[in-house]
Amino acid sequence: MRILNLLAILIIGLLIISCGKKQSQNSGELDYSENMSEQSNAESLKKISSQTQSKIDKWKNECDALSNRVSSNEFSKYDFSKFWEKKYDLGYIGKNFQRMLITFEKVTKISSDEYSIVGFSQVKSNVCKFKGTIHNITFNQYKLLEDDCQGYNYENAQSRGCVIADFKIEEDPNQKGTGVFLGVLQSQWVILANGNIEQTFSGCGDGEIGDQFFGDWISYKGGNKFVAWGVYRIPFSDELDIGASEFCPVEEYINYGWEEYKQ
Repeated sequence: MRILNLLAILIIGLLIISCGKKQSQNSGELDYSENMSEQSNAESLKKISSQTQSKIDKWKNECDALSNRVSSNEFSKYDFSKFWEKKYDLGYIGKNFQRMLITFEKVTKISSDEYSIVGFSQVKSNVCKFKGTIHNITFNQYKLLEDDCQGYNYENAQSRGCVIADFKIEEDPNQKGTGVFLGVLQSQWVILANGNIEQTFSGCGDGEIGDQFFGDWISYKGGNKFVAWGVYRIPFSDELDIGASEFCPVEEYINYGWEEYKQ
């Protein structure tokens, strides 16, 4: 009798687990836990290359030289999710500047220091679902307020600055050619006289620059590739972008996904 009771409990437990998995699948949320590749938990996936880390350190130092760090408490009431919820059609991966598209379908504020991301990447015809976070968020206020091409009069604004944060984006390991994106981002903001916050951009005569993302893509099978994407311009793309007032790829890399820009 005791054995029959134990078997009954075991069967009920298995049914509960099975139902829970079906509900997770039907909810539309990405769940990588069941078939997550062992490589995704490897120590190598937690590290970006030394070359990329050097770029990040230099870039952050340059940002700090132009701005002052502000307490995150001052920005806890603002939601930056709409800043990033968009399609980024200017991006590349690897040494040949292979074009890469990044789409953040849904960005959700978890706290003033963390946002969740759901979306997909595309390189050539390979489309991969992903989920991730924007985290370790810091807020910097620019030391100088200047007018820009959007018509903002910054002298009448309360403040202007940028968001600097880390990102970690995990592609679905059950799909082909997937890995993890690790890196940093910068987005610019302005708080207007009425207290509302809006996204803004830098640049004028030589073209505007919006969100900037860069870091490493690390394959679940091993190996790093430098990646970058942005709005209007791509960071670290001097060898690719020869445009004056707008993005224009050099002829050498046209066949790496940039054919629509061929003149």
